[in-house]
Amino acid sequence: MHQFFITQALQVNTSIDLPKEITYQIDRVLKLKTGESILLCDQQKMFQATLLINGKSISAICEKEVFVEPIKVEVTLIQALIRREKFELVLQKATELGVSRIVPLIMERNVVKWENDPDKMARYRSILKEASEQCHRLTIPEIVEPISIKNIESYKCDQNFVAYEVENTDHQLKKRLRTTRSVSIVIGPEGGISSREIDILNKYGFESVSLGARIYRAETAAMVAIHTVDCVLDL
Repeated sequence: MHQFFITQALQVNTSIDLPKEITYQIDRVLKLKTGESILLCDQQKMFQATLLINGKSISAICEKEVFVEPIKVEVTLIQALIRREKFELVLQKATELGVSRIVPLIMERNVVKWENDPDKMARYRSILKEASEQCHRLTIPEIVEPISIKNIESYKCDQNFVAYEVENTDHQLKKRLRTTRSVSIVIGPEGGISSREIDILNKYGFESVSLGARIYRAETAAMVAIHTVDCVLDL
């Protein structure tokens, strides 16, 4: 069943006029018909709704609330900038795995450089929205403008980690996690995290951890870290 996010508040037995971008997708892309069911979500509740198509006008009637288990632990992924296609993959998969917030990070060994581009941020938010709809999430992860390490303390959680490939494998993320409401994890760029940056992050309260015996690519490391939190703390 296809899901769509709606900006207005939803409730049972109400008719919703769907916005143009959703009607286009329903009519031209998905080719859905009157009477078919969809899911509508206002990031507070989710409802099963029935489509009513009248020419170019498409509306839906919310019939019943659908329970979506809330995310139990808020995860902030602080991801160093990596190549576009890999960064967009991280956005998509991190959303599917349940992260609450994504913070792009500018680091010394970034292969790519950040240029202020509203269209790029709009594309990132679109990827997050589409991934959230695909996996039937109740909320869309937040993404912020890229930051430097000196601003990272603003995004600290109850527990804070940085994945570091030279960290002793005895000091693994899965062994350091404890029951908590929120976790942040820093993932470095393709070129790795410098020892100077590790010292700064440790000073700011980000504990260096290993993700295991293997050395992962940046985009893989993000997925491993989030999955580890999910397995240990049950997102």
